[in-house]
Amino acid sequence: MFNERVLIQRDLLSRSDILLFVELVSDLNTVLELYIEKIREKSNKKKKKSKKRKKKMTKEEEIELESAHTALLGLTILADSLALKHSEAFESVSKLIVEIIDTKADLFEMKMRCSAVLCFATLTRCLGPKMLPHLSRVVPRVLNNLENNQNVVLLRQASLKFLSALLRGVPQFLSPYVSRMVEVLTLGTNLDAVAAARSTKTPTGMHEMVLNLLARRVSDRKLFPILYRRFESALRTSTFAARTVLQILRCALKSCPRKNVSSNHQNIGRFLLNACERIASSDEIVTLREEIAKTYSDFVVRLNEVELRPIFHALCVWGSNSNVESSDDEEKRKRTDGDSYVSLRRRSVLVCVVSRLLRRLGEIFVPFVGNVWNVCAATLLIQRKSVAVSEEDQQRGKKRRKQTASQSQRIENSGISVLEDLQTQVLVLIRTTCRYDTTSTFVDAVRFKLMMPCLIAQLDASEYGNDKTEYINRTTKYVIPSIWQFACAAGTDVLWKPLNHRILLKTRSSNATTRWGALSAIQALYTHVGEDMLSLLPESIPFLAELLEDSDDTVHALCLEVKEMIEELSGEKLDSYLQ
Repeated sequence: MFNERVLIQRDLLSRSDILLFVELVSDLNTVLELYIEKIREKSNKKKKKSKKRKKKMTKEEEIELESAHTALLGLTILADSLALKHSEAFESVSKLIVEIIDTKADLFEMKMRCSAVLCFATLTRCLGPKMLPHLSRVVPRVLNNLENNQNVVLLRQASLKFLSALLRGVPQFLSPYVSRMVEVLTLGTNLDAVAAARSTKTPTGMHEMVLNLLARRVSDRKLFPILYRRFESALRTSTFAARTVLQILRCALKSCPRKNVSSNHQNIGRFLLNACERIASSDEIVTLREEIAKTYSDFVVRLNEVELRPIFHALCVWGSNSNVESSDDEEKRKRTDGDSYVSLRRRSVLVCVVSRLLRRLGEIFVPFVGNVWNVCAATLLIQRKSVAVSEEDQQRGKKRRKQTASQSQRIENSGISVLEDLQTQVLVLIRTTCRYDTTSTFVDAVRFKLMMPCLIAQLDASEYGNDKTEYINRTTKYVIPSIWQFACAAGTDVLWKPLNHRILLKTRSSNATTRWGALSAIQALYTHVGEDMLSLLPESIPFLAELLEDSDDTVHALCLEVKEMIEELSGEKLDSYLQ
């Protein structure tokens, strides 16, 4: 009742009431001192009778615990309202709170420990540097509690509030504890899963806030090296831990001064490149490549072009699988170039990063895509059968990643799925690049000549076997949009002519599905390029005439649609030309 009244009326307190409450602090201290003495006595008895089974708490002990807990809550409430102006009255309180936190309490006394942590957080917020002498005892204990009691949501919330108070109040004095804080805060615990299992509201929001405070309040000179070292072990621990490290780094990159990023950009670039290599070898490559792409994005926007170019070049060299330390090491070069499976995973990370940067920076980043244009073209030409993971590759990967039974479920089951995913990424990148190429200068004759046959090769359905549905979905969603966007970026009939010719040749394939795909591409070109495509109609007429007589009903029906579309664009019937 006392605590509730103080909370309700604390804004209406008179001067005499305030002095009365300050005097009550010593009485509450006495209650806590008695509780601590009881804890010490109990601890000594346990040492003497260590072999006996632990007894349940008696009724008297429950009353004592409840009284101490109520007194502690009262001190917390009073400290929140009065400690700022009456700090001398609460200095003795801090010593008792430290004693409670440092005590190895039983599980039934956990709420006492939680309340003590919250009280210390309140005192730290109000008293600031006056609490520094106690940090060496309290901070390690709280971090140990946070690490060893992941499933105790109440203690976790209290510990996170404590860390939040420290980072807000005395961040400049936390250097000895930053490494341990990063380690504990990046543990591989899924907080949402913990909360769901216990039917408790998740403290994820508080966890996110502490991570952001850690990134913003701790000096980047101190924090960045710790994050570099932590990422290696975090990646071995869990995906959650690795993502958390990258999350802290992103937040720090956003908040630290531009000059600090500039002076340290080479070290950051080396770390990110090393992280890419680790992620390429990870079982969770699909998830983690998005995280490293976000990190690269937040890093690059803090750089100028001079600083960006060598970092981006190093990434492209790595992704192209050409990062051999010594050109004289012929054996190493052969081994690296021959590992196609690893090469595809590297390219997957590279393309994901480039796509993210392109979406973030838009048209100003389009020229940089030229660095990966050759890689994209070569990737589209790779056939499924050439990248199936051999047993030797699988064994090498297992040894490299030290797979366990719980880690054996990988995102991709074979090299084929890795290739499919990578080629899809490349198609999206090409489409996005062409869309952002507002000046129509990126897709010149050289780049067009390189990429055009690679895109058309994606219309071939022979590698899909009898799985027609998969081919149709992928072709309509990725391949054809990339082709017509590519044609629009080229912007001239000089380049459209060889493109149109290649597609028309695909309509004579023995595979009806391939013919359908090629005809769909022709339809998309007339839809998006428009009347400018009519200059290529004379070459298309013989092929359309053959398709009108196609034995496959689907191809025949689509050809009729294309014929009607061309007639609408030209304003002229084609029947006389198609006979």
